[in-house]
Amino acid sequence: MILILSLQSYFLSRCHAYAIRTKFIYVCTTCGHRLGRHSKSLNTAKKACPFCQGKFELEPATSDSNTSDKSTPMNKFAQFVKENYRSCRTPGTNHGDAMKLLSQKFAEAKLSTI
Repeated sequence: MILILSLQSYFLSRCHAYAIRTKFIYVCTTCGHRLGRHSKSLNTAKKACPFCQGKFELEPATSDSNTSDKSTPMNKFAQFVKENYRSCRTPGTNHGDAMKLLSQKFAEAKLSTI
């Protein structure tokens, strides 16, 4: 009895305060409880809702979901690499050497425009 009373006053929290973004959302058909997963790993035939014992269904993905790809525009160096990588990566050169050469060429091009 003493153990139960002491456990009731104990507060358990997460170690983080950020929201976890999941790719797949399962929704209970009975109560609407939402369960997030990073993959389609939930066996809906066996897993029941912890609140009402209802069944889960995979929610269809929407374009405004929290996993939508919001790409940022490429910076000037990334665009330069994309356009010139093939010319610098010749047989016998590795990726590191090609990137060094590209950064030198980018610096020269940048200085010539000033």
